[in-house]
Amino acid sequence: MSRFAMGKADEPSIATDLRTALREGAAMRSPLFQWMLRNHDMLVETFAESRPNWTRVTELLTSKGFSSTDGKPLNPQSVRQMWFRVRKRHAAMRVGRKPRQTAKSEEAASVKAHPAPTPEPKGDDLSPQELIDRVKAEMAIRSGRKP
Repeated sequence: MSRFAMGKADEPSIATDLRTALREGAAMRSPLFQWMLRNHDMLVETFAESRPNWTRVTELLTSKGFSSTDGKPLNPQSVRQMWFRVRKRHAAMRVGRKPRQTAKSEEAASVKAHPAPTPEPKGDDLSPQELIDRVKAEMAIRSGRKP
């Protein structure tokens, strides 16, 4: 038997020990991030009922013992940004990808190709205002607005 082989009886205890170790500080994510991720669905429901006041949310989380990774008090802006990262991570986990892969695919999907402008006759016989109007119309088309 190799030195790496182990019985199947050891697997559940290893998984339990690993979860405990990660929750007790060996994880790369803060305890607040982990808590938000575990309670994602409840938080989504709560925040859907009323828009979160991040100052009050931060005060509540601080009163429950959460702090920044360096032990300082939480900052409302940081808590808000963390919630967005948690949502991104949760969505990526549901799809089975890492968040960076999801961001790239969203970015690629958001880029739209615009058809080449149709050639128009030279503007020799157009007034300067008509030329400006034509450029503005082309800009509106390319930006997605209606001319």
